[in-house]
Amino acid sequence: MRTFGGEFSRKQRVSLAGTSKSVESREEILERSRLEREKRRKRKIENEKATVIQAAWRSYVSRRKTRRKLRAEWVARFGEKGVLVEESNVLTKECIGCLIAFADPEDLGDVERLARVCDLCCSIRLLNTEGRAIDQRILWARELCQLGLRSLALHTGTFGTYLQQPFSSDRSVYGFRDHSERVAHSLVMFLMMIFSKRSWQGCTMMDHIFGVSLLRPDLRTQAGKELVNYLFEDVSEIIREICQPMHMEGQHQNGRVVPCAETLVTMCLVFYFSAQHDIVNGRIFPLMSVDKVFHTCPSLLPLRTKLWCEAIAYIDTLNCNSDNLKSYIKPKESMEYLLTNLLECLEVVPNSQKSHDTLKPNVSNRSLVVFMAMVESILKDEAYWNISAESFVHPLAEADTVIVLMNSLQSLDDLDLTGSSKIRDASQEKSDFVSIVCSFITRLLSYSNDPVVQTKLILTLAIKVNMAGLLWQSYLRDNAGAIISDGLNGKWMIIMSLFCETFATALHVFGDEGLYVRGFPLPLETVYDNSSPKEGVLHLLKECLWKIVWKEKRAHRGSSTAEQRTKLLKSGGKLLTLLHDRNGRRRFAPQEAFYSDHIPKESFYSAAVASIERHEIEKMHQAISSGDVASDSEDEPQSSSKVVDILQYAYPLIPFLERVKIFQSIVQAERRNVGPDDSNFGPSLFFNHGMSQERFLTVHRGHVLEDAYHAMGPHKSNVDVRKRVRIAFINEFGEQEAGIDGGGVFKEFLESVIKESTSLDVGLFKSTMDNKLYPSPMESSSTTDHLKKIEFVGLMVGKAVWEGILLELPLAPFFLKKFRGAQPDVDDLPSLDPEMAKNLQYLIENPTSISELGLTFSITETIQGTPRDIELVPGGSSIAVTTANVAHFLHRVANFKLNEQIKAPCDYFLRGFHAIIPKEWVASFNDSELQMLIGGVEGDMKLDLTDLENNVVYSGGYSHEHPVIKNFWRALHSMSKSQLSDFLRFVTSCPRPPILGFSSLEPPLTIQMVAHEDTNTAERLPTAATCINLLKLPPYDSADVLLTKLLYAIESHAGFDLS
Repeated sequence: MRTFGGEFSRKQRVSLAGTSKSVESREEILERSRLEREKRRKRKIENEKATVIQAAWRSYVSRRKTRRKLRAEWVARFGEKGVLVEESNVLTKECIGCLIAFADPEDLGDVERLARVCDLCCSIRLLNTEGRAIDQRILWARELCQLGLRSLALHTGTFGTYLQQPFSSDRSVYGFRDHSERVAHSLVMFLMMIFSKRSWQGCTMMDHIFGVSLLRPDLRTQAGKELVNYLFEDVSEIIREICQPMHMEGQHQNGRVVPCAETLVTMCLVFYFSAQHDIVNGRIFPLMSVDKVFHTCPSLLPLRTKLWCEAIAYIDTLNCNSDNLKSYIKPKESMEYLLTNLLECLEVVPNSQKSHDTLKPNVSNRSLVVFMAMVESILKDEAYWNISAESFVHPLAEADTVIVLMNSLQSLDDLDLTGSSKIRDASQEKSDFVSIVCSFITRLLSYSNDPVVQTKLILTLAIKVNMAGLLWQSYLRDNAGAIISDGLNGKWMIIMSLFCETFATALHVFGDEGLYVRGFPLPLETVYDNSSPKEGVLHLLKECLWKIVWKEKRAHRGSSTAEQRTKLLKSGGKLLTLLHDRNGRRRFAPQEAFYSDHIPKESFYSAAVASIERHEIEKMHQAISSGDVASDSEDEPQSSSKVVDILQYAYPLIPFLERVKIFQSIVQAERRNVGPDDSNFGPSLFFNHGMSQERFLTVHRGHVLEDAYHAMGPHKSNVDVRKRVRIAFINEFGEQEAGIDGGGVFKEFLESVIKESTSLDVGLFKSTMDNKLYPSPMESSSTTDHLKKIEFVGLMVGKAVWEGILLELPLAPFFLKKFRGAQPDVDDLPSLDPEMAKNLQYLIENPTSISELGLTFSITETIQGTPRDIELVPGGSSIAVTTANVAHFLHRVANFKLNEQIKAPCDYFLRGFHAIIPKEWVASFNDSELQMLIGGVEGDMKLDLTDLENNVVYSGGYSHEHPVIKNFWRALHSMSKSQLSDFLRFVTSCPRPPILGFSSLEPPLTIQMVAHEDTNTAERLPTAATCINLLKLPPYDSADVLLTKLLYAIESHAGFDLS
C-alpha cells in the first residue's frame, strides 16, 4: 500500500493476542514525520537545482546555435577573415554589433576577424564622432577592448614574439614575420588608440606619467568608466606569460627597451585609474598576485600607491578575514606574491601624502592597520604555510621587508610615532596599530626556522630601525601606568616582548659604549632617572615581569596568552639581566632599583623552601634546555613554581641577600642528601691519635697543594669531596699540629690550598692589572697535569662554597661570568686588559686612522717564548681591517682574548667547580654577587662591629656588662680595617664577615673567659679555636694590656699550636 508521502509500506500485521507490535509511540511518529519532511525538502531543492542546470544548458546550447548562425551570416556577408569589411560598412550593427555577439576569444578565426575590424576602427578613428552616436561607439569600444585583451591573454604563445618586441605604431619600422604578428599588431594598435591619444613613450616615462591628463573628454561617461572594469585578469595573464623579471637597482630604468606587452599593460592601468572609479570588488588581486609584478613590469612603479589603495579597500570589506581572502586567492603562491607586492607598494605609500595629485590619494593610518591585521591573520595559519618544515623560511621573513615596513610607519604623519597622534580616538587606535605592527613582526620572527634569517631580522629591527626607541616614544612611555595597572592583556605583552628583545639586541651589539655614551637605543636617563625612579624603562620592566610571574593568574598552557607570557618572561628577563650586569660594572642606578617593591618576604622564602623540598629548582636546567616556563599543576602550590620562574628568568627582582638565603637552603638540602662523611679516602689517609684511629687527610705545611691534589684530585674518582673531610697538618718538624678538626682546620686547609695554587709563581693563574685572577692562557697550561690541577682548584673552590667557607680569592669579572654559563663579550675586555680595550675603542672613534695602521684579522701572541700570529677568522691574515668591518674586528679580538685563548683552563676549572656546585645554582648571581658568594662582603668598608656585638655569645663568666668585655669592644673600635680583618681571621679563619651578617655564622662567635690560679693572667695571650669560632680571652686588668696582647696574638699568624 502507498502512504501519503508516496512511499510503499507493508500491510499492517495485527497480533491475535490483541496488541500490535507495530504500534508507534508519539515520539517515534514525530521523528518519522520529521524525516519525511526533510526528504521532501531535499527532493524539492534537487529539483530546483536540476531546473536551473537544465535551463543554463539549454541557454548555452541556444547561444551556441545563435553564435554559429550569426558567424555564418557574418562570414557570408564580409568574408571568412573579414576581407569585405571596409571603412564604409564597419561602423554598423551588422558588422561590429554582430561580431561582438558571436566572437569567441578562444577561436583564432574569430580573433583574426576581430583584428580586421579593429584595424579599420583605427583608420577611421572610432571615437572621433560627436553627438549621440558616441555613446553607442563607446559601448562598442568597450566590448572590442575586452575581446582584444582576452584574445592576447589567451594566445600568448601565438602572439608572444610580437608582444616581447618594442612597440611602434609605424609598420615600416619592422616587417611582420608571419600572419600572427600582423593580427597582434592590429589588436594592440586599437587598444592603444582607445587608451590614449599620446604616444606610448609618454605613458611609460616614469617621471611624467602623472603629469598629463590621460582621460579623454569624450570618455567621461559611465560607459567610459566601465571600459576597463574587468580587464585585470587579462592584464595579469599577459604580464605573467610575456614579461620577464629584471633586477631593479632603482626605481628609474632610463634607456631600457620597453616591450610591447608592458606598454599596453601600463596604458591600460593608467587609463583605469584615471577614470576616478569608486567600485571596489577585488578585481585588482589578479594583478597583485603576479610574482614580482613591479620587477616584471617596472613601468607600473608609479602606480604603486593607487594599487595599494585599491587592494586595501577591498581587504577592508572582508573585515581582514584570512579565510575569505584565501578563498578568493586560491594558489598559496599567489598569496605570497600578493603580500610581497603590497609590501613593495608600502615603500612609496608615505610619500604619497605629500602629493596633491589626484592619482596619489592620501593614505591614512587606517589602511596600514587593515594591512597589518590582514597579514597577521594570514601568517598565523601554520597549516596553510606548512610551518613544521625544518628548513621553512616564510617568504616575508626577510630583513628588507622589515626595513620597508618600519620606514613606512616612521614616515606617516598621521601616525606620528615620535609625538602626539592627530587621529581620532588617538590612544585606542594607536594602541591597536602598534600592537598589530608588533604582532606582525613577532609572527615573521617565529616563521623562520633558519637562525641566520632570525638573527638578520632582529638585528635589522634593533639597529637600523631602532624598534625599542620607537616603541618607547610612541606607546610605552605614555601608557606605562595603564600597562602596570591593567590585567593580562595580549596587546601590551606583544609590544613589551618586542621592545625587550630589540633593546637587549642593541645592548649586545653596541655594548656599554652604546648605552653610556651614545644613549642607544635610549638615553641612560630614560632607563633610570634618580629624580623620577618610577617613570623609566627599568621601573616598567620590573613591574611587568613581577606582574606576569607573581600577580596575575596564569593562563592555560597552549593558549595564546600563555605563549605571549612566556615570550615576555624570556625577553624581559634577558633585558633585566643585561641591565643588572651593566649596573654591576658601571653603576647607573642603586641596586635597590632592580628589586621588586611587592615581594612578600616571608611567603616568598617559604615558597622557595617548598620548591627546594620538591627538587623544583634542581629542574631549572631541564626547563631552560626545553624552553618551557614552569606551569602550575594540581598537586603543587602555585607560589612555588612562581619562585622557580623568577629565579630562572628574572632573578634581579629578588634582593641579593634573599637569593643567598635560597642558595644556602639548596646547599643544605643537598648536603643532607649526601651524608656526613666519606669512607673512600683509603688507609693512607688515616692518622693514629693513640686511643683510636680516626680518618684524617694529612698534609704538610708548604706542600699543601701537592698533598691535597694527590689525595683528592680529579683522578680520585671514588672520592666524594662533597662529604666531610678532616685535616691534620704536619709542621716543618714532621709533627702533627695540635687541634681537633671540627671544621676550622679544614677551613685553614682550603685557604692554604687556594693561596698556594693561585700564586703567580706556580703558573696556574695569571692576574689582571687590578690583581684579579683568572686561569693562565694556553702556553702555561698546555700539559694535562696543569689542566688537572686547575680542575682541582675549581673543585676546592666549589667545596668552599658548599661548606660556606669564605675564601680570599679575587677573581676577574669576565672569568666569574663563565660560572653561570654566560660568554664574556667586548664589554668585559676592560676587566682583562684595559689598555687593549682603550686602543680598540680608539679605532671605533677614529675610523680614518684604521687604514694607516695596516691591521688584519690576526693577532700576535707569545706562546712558550715564541711569537706566533693567530688568525681571528679563517684567512684572517689576508683580510684587512677597514671602517666597514672594524666593529667585527673588535668583537673577534675580544672573543679570542676572553674565550678562545683560555678556553681549556677555564673549562677544566669550571668542570671541577660545577662537580660540587651545579651551574644552575649560581645562575641567579651576577659577577660581583658571585664574588661575594665566594669571598664574602667585599672589604671597602670596616667590619660592622655593631652587628658582631649583637650576635656574640659569652661564656665562662663573661657577660655584656663585664668590665673586660667593655674593654674588649673599646679595643676593637680602636683597630684599623686591616687589624679587624686579622682579628676575624684569628677567630674564624676568614678575614671577611659572612654575607648575611654574623647572625648567620655557625657556630656563633663566642668569647670565653680563661683563667688559671697557677698562672699570671697578664702574661697569657688570647687564643682561638677556629673550628668552633671560639675566642679564649683572659681577664686582663686594663684596656691597654688587653689591646696589646690581642694585637700580638692576631698579628703573629701562628698555627693551631697556639690554641
